[in-house]
Amino acid sequence: MLTGFKCPGCGTQRALHALLHGDISLAWYYNAALVITLPLIIMLFVSGRKGRMHDILNGPRVVMLTLIFLIGWTIVRNLTGL
Repeated sequence: MLTGFKCPGCGTQRALHALLHGDISLAWYYNAALVITLPLIIMLFVSGRKGRMHDILNGPRVVMLTLIFLIGWTIVRNLTGL
């Protein structure tokens, strides 16, 4: 609200609510980044704190790609009004 820009997380709660009700298109409208990254988030929780999957998901490549995606999403969201 301070800057007038939308953060990458705006609409996350509404998107989660829509997903829990099975409405993927409405969730996409509220926050497409959540819909895209939710499988990654679920895999992180399922993998626990050990094992190969945990090491891959917490590796520098995945962390950097996620960060780049979220920065890109923030820019696109604010330029296009999504």
